[in-house]
Amino acid sequence: MFNFKYLLFFAVSLSILTACSKDDDNGGSASIIGTWEVESIQLTVAGETFDELEEIFEDCPGEGQGISTFNEDGTGIGEFRCDGELIETYNFEYELSSDRKKLSFTESGDTFNYNVDQLTSSRMVLSYEESFFGITSKVVETWVRR
Repeated sequence: MFNFKYLLFFAVSLSILTACSKDDDNGGSASIIGTWEVESIQLTVAGETFDELEEIFEDCPGEGQGISTFNEDGTGIGEFRCDGELIETYNFEYELSSDRKKLSFTESGDTFNYNVDQLTSSRMVLSYEESFFGITSKVVETWVRR
């Protein structure tokens, strides 16, 4: 029902612009370590943008939540909740590049490679592009620190 691979694979949006502050720079000292909640997932295909987060949680009659906790050792745990009730958990491994611009995420043997468009003390924006049959799609995920 709620599958993290689906969440990661089918989300796309344009990067969210935020006000400038000294922690808004990927070259800064903000850490990925901690707990993050997905705020939006946007998929753009052929110039049309879709709200994938809404689709992922379409079976949840109330508020759906996707939460990931990144540990210092390169592992993490994720969970899906519907109205606060735990629906699914999963374990993952990750690696953030030394320049903090690439994130490799592995769950159940599947690896996803993201661009880190923004990483601050309170917000993380991840994206990737893929092409199928000559059509390019872009996925943008926005996460907020809990």
